[in-house]
Amino acid sequence: MRWQAMGTGRPRQNGSLVHFIGKYQARRATGVGFRPQALRRRRQRPGTGAVTSRGAIWAGTMCLAPAPRHGRLHSTVLAWAPFGRLFEHLVGLRHAELKMSGDACPSGSRTLAFGRPQQERNPSIMMPRNSAVLGLLVVLCGLFFGATARSSPTEEAADKARAVSSLIQAEMAARGIPGAQVAIVQNQNIIFTGAFGLATLEGAVPVTPQTVFPINSISKALAGVAVMQLVEAGKLDLDAPLKTYLESLPSAWGAVTVRHALTHMSGLPEIVDDNLRAIDGAAPELAWQKVQSRPLDAPPGTRFGYTQTNYVVIGKVIETLTKRSYADFVRERQFMAAGLTRTHFSIDGEPDAASLYSFLALQIQGMKTVGVERSKVPLLRHEPMTAYLDAAGGVKSTATDLAKWVIALQRTKLVSANSLDQLWKPQAQKDGTIRGFNALVNGYGLGWPSARRDAHPALTPVGGARAAVFIYPRDELTVLVLTNLMGASPERFIDNIASIYIPDLVPTGR
Repeated sequence: MRWQAMGTGRPRQNGSLVHFIGKYQARRATGVGFRPQALRRRRQRPGTGAVTSRGAIWAGTMCLAPAPRHGRLHSTVLAWAPFGRLFEHLVGLRHAELKMSGDACPSGSRTLAFGRPQQERNPSIMMPRNSAVLGLLVVLCGLFFGATARSSPTEEAADKARAVSSLIQAEMAARGIPGAQVAIVQNQNIIFTGAFGLATLEGAVPVTPQTVFPINSISKALAGVAVMQLVEAGKLDLDAPLKTYLESLPSAWGAVTVRHALTHMSGLPEIVDDNLRAIDGAAPELAWQKVQSRPLDAPPGTRFGYTQTNYVVIGKVIETLTKRSYADFVRERQFMAAGLTRTHFSIDGEPDAASLYSFLALQIQGMKTVGVERSKVPLLRHEPMTAYLDAAGGVKSTATDLAKWVIALQRTKLVSANSLDQLWKPQAQKDGTIRGFNALVNGYGLGWPSARRDAHPALTPVGGARAAVFIYPRDELTVLVLTNLMGASPERFIDNIASIYIPDLVPTGR
C-alpha cells in the first residue's frame, strides 16, 4: 500500500514545503505500515495560488490517505498547524535527492508526496540521508497529530446525530406518533435539534423547529422554579401553611403546606376529570369553589397523590404574592430571562401549534374514565386549557426553547444552585418512603419528577403522556422529546437516546 500526504488550503509564504507523515504516525492512525514516496512538486503560475517549485507553507487541513490501486485518493482529514517554516529549516532537503512520483489525486487537490532519494535502492531504508532530522520530524508530526487520524469529533457527532434520528423515526413508526421534536444538551450546549413527521395530519403540515407543542405537566417544573424565586426573595416559606397566603381556604386545608402542594402530598381532592375538564363540567371559578367543599383524600404528608388541584393552588399563591397573573410572572422571570422566543401559555394562542392526537376515545362518567375505545388511526383531540390550569399544565413550547430553559437553570440564571438542589431532591412521605408515578419515574421533588437509580439518575419532567425532559446531572446531558400524540410516552425511550451519548447507560424504561 502506498501513502500520500495531501495538503489543502491557501499558500501563505514561499519556501520549501515538506508534508511528511512517517511510519510512527501511519501505524498509530491506521495500523498499517508506511512507505513514503518521493516528493512531487508543481510549478506556480503567477496569480494562481498553485505550489511553486520552491514549495509553499500551507495553512488549512492536511489529509493522509492510502493510494488505492486505481490511483485515486480518499482522505482522512487531519488538523495541520503552521509549522511549515520550522519543518523547512529542520529538513533542508536538496532537490537533487528527490524523485517526482505518486498516484493521481482527486481533481483540484494539491498533493506533495515525500519519500526516499532516487538513488537509494535498499527497500529497508525509508528516509533520505538526513534521517536523524527527519526522525525528529516524524516524532513531532506524531505528537501533533496524535489520535486525530481516527474519527474526528465532527464525524463522531454526525454519527451520533444519525443514530438519534434513526432511533426517533423507528419509535415514531412503532408508536404511531404523527410528529415530534427533539433537542439534546451536553455540557450546557445544544448539540442536536430535530423536527420529524407531521404537526397536523389534516393537510400534511410538517413539524418544523418553530412548531409549538403543549408540554402539559412539564409546566409544573416551571411552577416550582417560580416558587423558589419567591423563596429567594424572602416572600414565601415552603413549610408555611397555604392559608398563610390564601386566607379564604377552608379550615380542613389548614395543615397543608406549600411543600405538600408542590410534592403532591397535600391530600387535596382533584379539580378536573380525566379529560382535564373542570369537575361536574363547571366553569373554573365554580369548580374551585366545589373542590374546596370536598374532604381531603388523605392527611397531608402521608401519601403521594397526583392532582392538578395542587398546582391550581400554587398558581393562586404566586398571584397573591406578586400581585400579577401567574402567566405574566413566569413570562418575565423565566421566558424572557432564559431567552425563550417560542414559549407561550395555552391561552395566548399560537398559529404554529401542533394538533393533538390520540388512538384512544375515552368514555367518562363523573370524573373517571369508564371505557376506552381504541382507534386504528390517530384521532384529533381537543384539550381545554384555561388560565386556572396555567401552573399545572398550561405551557406550550419547542424542544429548542425548553433546552435553552434547562441551560439557564444549569447556569443559575433563574435560581441559585442551592434552590435547584431543593427543586430536584425527591421528597419523602411521613413514613420515609419516596413515591413517584411508576418504576421508572419513581420520585418527585418540588414540581420535578425523578428517576432514582444508582447509575445515571435523572430528573424526569413528563407531560400529557406525550412530552418528556430527562436531565442526567452526573453526565451533563439532557434529552428533550415533544410529540403530538397522547400515549406516545417518550419517557419510555429517552434513555435509549441518552445511551448514544452515555455508552454504559442501561435503559430501564419499557
